[in-house]
Amino acid sequence: MLSSNQNQFFHNQKSIAEVLKDQFNYHTGMFGKWHLGGRVPSGGTYSKDKTRPLSCCNIDWKKPMEDGPNDIGFDESFYTTSGIQNPPYSFFRNGYLQTDIDDIKFWEEGSHATVNDNGESIIKGPGEGDPNWDSTEYNAKLVKEVDNFLENHDTSDPFFLYVGLGSVHVPHSPPKSYMDGTPVAGTFGHPHLDMLYEMDLVIASMMSSVEDRGLMDNTLVIFASDNGGLKNMNHTNNSDRHFRGGKGTVWEGGHRVPMIMRYDGVLDAGQKRTGLAGLNDIYATLADIVGFDIPDGSAQDAISFAEHALSEAIDSKREFFGVWLWKSTSYALRWGNFKYSVTYNEVTEENLYDLNTDVKEEAPTPAPP
Repeated sequence: MLSSNQNQFFHNQKSIAEVLKDQFNYHTGMFGKWHLGGRVPSGGTYSKDKTRPLSCCNIDWKKPMEDGPNDIGFDESFYTTSGIQNPPYSFFRNGYLQTDIDDIKFWEEGSHATVNDNGESIIKGPGEGDPNWDSTEYNAKLVKEVDNFLENHDTSDPFFLYVGLGSVHVPHSPPKSYMDGTPVAGTFGHPHLDMLYEMDLVIASMMSSVEDRGLMDNTLVIFASDNGGLKNMNHTNNSDRHFRGGKGTVWEGGHRVPMIMRYDGVLDAGQKRTGLAGLNDIYATLADIVGFDIPDGSAQDAISFAEHALSEAIDSKREFFGVWLWKSTSYALRWGNFKYSVTYNEVTEENLYDLNTDVKEEAPTPAPP
């Protein structure tokens, strides 16, 4: 998301990476999907034509983009501004465009042959990018970046690494085979499921990069998703409330996401926790675990669940949880196992769910007038 505005951090906010660098001299890296915005290089004008963000307006791409990862605390970065789903279909390294501006190609929507014949690269939305863009190899590139980062890292210093995978966002374009030759495309009968499988292989490779260097004894790994994707469409009524999940919904299938933590010698393997927690709580949780001070103006909505992670007997401290659908007409509030939702269509609809007995949200109790 290149624009004429700053990224989504306010001027008085600091990222986790920036705080770890400032307070503990962490070596920091960011690889993959950077979906927090940023400005075109200094002196350039942002293109209002979102399909042509690179060739428009005489932008000097020999300069780095502004307000990207390297401007908010990351020492190293290799990323695309919108993952695999939107232009520009080009990588940036430390803010610098990795495609020669004279070689920019306009990609049409649809499937395209790949240079290495390892599947079909899919363009979801037409737009400019690298002539060798290949959505099937996006995650493989990130595996190599992570391995290089760890190989070149001075193990006497701590490190913080954020990786935003292309999986399993649309377009679903699994490679024919993984880097080690393991078949992927067609393995599970649907491209979405095949990408989930590739994601498993990718995570295994990244974990091996940490383990093989003997770093796992002092490394916390957090795996999470930014939104869910399940839908329950087995209803004859086509009203919005019967679509029970998918990206950007207030229903449980849209925001009940995996969060898995591994911290050898600290967190016992195989344990489960049921307390309320959100991705916004990771900031405060890491502050407790590492021992850094949260700067004023940062992590306003974060509540640490560090103690809950250590012991099921200690609550997550979050009593309420709210979900507001951006640019839409619905929201939900969770209190314990009860959930209150409001949808504004032609008629305002309010419902109350007991998630203990109705996690699919199929039997609402109408809210009282």
